[in-house]
Amino acid sequence: MKTRIKHLFDVIRLSFYDPAFYKKIRHQRVEEAAKVQALLGVIGVSIASLGVYALMIVPFAFSGFPETIKSAYPQDLVVTLAHGAVSTNQPEPYFIKNIFPDKEIRNLVVIDTGDKLPIDLRADSTYVLVKKTFLVSGAPGQERISVFGSDPATSTLTYEKVAGTIDQVKPYFAPLVLIGSLFILVITVLIVTLIWVVFHLVYILVPAFLIYLYSILRKDRMVYRGAYVVTLYASIPVAILSYVLTFARMPLPQYTYTLLVLLIVAANLSRVEKQGE
Repeated sequence: MKTRIKHLFDVIRLSFYDPAFYKKIRHQRVEEAAKVQALLGVIGVSIASLGVYALMIVPFAFSGFPETIKSAYPQDLVVTLAHGAVSTNQPEPYFIKNIFPDKEIRNLVVIDTGDKLPIDLRADSTYVLVKKTFLVSGAPGQERISVFGSDPATSTLTYEKVAGTIDQVKPYFAPLVLIGSLFILVITVLIVTLIWVVFHLVYILVPAFLIYLYSILRKDRMVYRGAYVVTLYASIPVAILSYVLTFARMPLPQYTYTLLVLLIVAANLSRVEKQGE
């Protein structure tokens, strides 16, 4: 394992500038270069994912979110669902205020069984609008309607029931969030890495062709496979730079990525030619 890590760091260091390295790798198989790209992709996506996990998921898991939800439900509100129709013990429309940071939406839930309000989440400024026989949810402008059905059974929702359910779930909330999010992050790392590697391997085809033409002009003609491998390795420093600048909110301008790759290849191959002379 240590040997592989050392080899990876050596490759990264040499890919910045080492004419002898670039002269040697032109004979390497594409599969070997692709493996290096995949490994770097896994590392890059993993670092970003762990950052999200540490800065967002972990604080959320221990944020007391269940208590926040419990406190959002009014203690004097009783909601009854019988024969597919909703009723409450409060004057309507009844507004349950938004407890989340998004202050553009004023309400979590609006109950309007008397049809006094339009079926429009944006106009009602709510995430959920409860009507007599159905509810509306979703993003404003992308509302989804869910019909309650005609079940003859009667269900009653009170603060005591909500609080009791949340108290039962609360001990398991943090472990479920942490473990579930970690599993999702692992899957995300694999998928995003695969997408990035495939895109990168395809993207490099064009600059590799330019390098192939450049080698012909220098009378040091490489086969296209060799030019492709050389270009893949030359993209490593640029990919690292682009990665860092993206997190610093200073992404590389359009076409700069390709230009930097070409400059790295040209600098290393030109030096090889001088050493040959």
